Amino acid sequence: MNFAKNKLKELVTPDLFIPELQRKREELCKLLELKRRALKNLPAGRLRIAVNRGKPQWFHVDGEKSPKGTLMPNCEIQTSNCTKQTCSSQIRAVQKRTSQNSAAPSRDSLRGTYIPQSNERLARCLAQKSYDERVCDAAEKSLAAIDEFLDAYERANVCDVFQKMHSARQALSCPVFFSDKEFARMWLAIPYEGKGFSNEDALLITARGERVRSKSEMTIANTLARLGVPYRYEFPCRLVIAKDDKNHTAVFYPDFTCLNLRTRQEYIWEHFGLVDDADYAQNMNSKIRAYATNGYFAGVNLITTSESMVDPLSSDLVQLFAEKYLL
Repeated sequence: MNFAKNKLKELVTPDLFIPELQRKREELCKLLELKRRALKNLPAGRLRIAVNRGKPQWFHVDGEKSPKGTLMPNCEIQTSNCTKQTCSSQIRAVQKRTSQNSAAPSRDSLRGTYIPQSNERLARCLAQKSYDERVCDAAEKSLAAIDEFLDAYERANVCDVFQKMHSARQALSCPVFFSDKEFARMWLAIPYEGKGFSNEDALLITARGERVRSKSEMTIANTLARLGVPYRYEFPCRLVIAKDDKNHTAVFYPDFTCLNLRTRQEYIWEHFGLVDDADYAQNMNSKIRAYATNGYFAGVNLITTSESMVDPLSSDLVQLFAEKYLL
């Protein structure tokens, strides 16, 4: 298998849309529960609007008639435990009872009773009822579409094919997608040479057994290791720097290059430990500017932390950043 020098390539990206679909499904279930509970407190009947001399007039129609002409029952489906199996079966049961109980309404009943302007509240309630019923209908159809897709996709997921093969076949095949464990192993196995240490540097060893330059870096490294985030310490990064109206290539050694396994995205994590020193702060600004001109932006693919003599780096803050961007 051929890989780029510094990055692994997969032909298929992780299924990041599946959690989003599942969250959308939960959102729709909660919406249905909310709207159906509200419908129980709205008045019977529906609103008919007629325009007379350019002004709308309101009429209260007693028959629970939908816009398509089908009599609508009161909301009977419970959604507190909305699952793939229960939603569609409940909907079909309501539709069956509706068809059995419908009766052709008379013409007078369809005209309705006039609602005076003084009773605007009733008109608003009936209008809201019609809207909520339409929302419920659309949500039910969206849920059915999501469930159908998830069921079909689960049965035919490209990312699962390699894992379901016998190990002997796996050894002879080149997958288009790797498991998180295998991807992390290969990502960490990419060889590189760090910046190196001098005799004046402190001897600080992380939980993973590697040497770092400061206690704050040790805090970051140990937090990443504890959370299971793959990282490389001082992995070389080539950046283009504009100087004297010319572009020059410079090698930077970011404190940490981290991998979000869920998204396969790499992040550079730079910690600035002496921000109350003027020269150090100027160098920090120059480094952030160099990262930005090369496509590394804070909150996108660059993580920055800092500290001063009176405000040291907090391990809680390190964990918040790691959980936000790397898990």
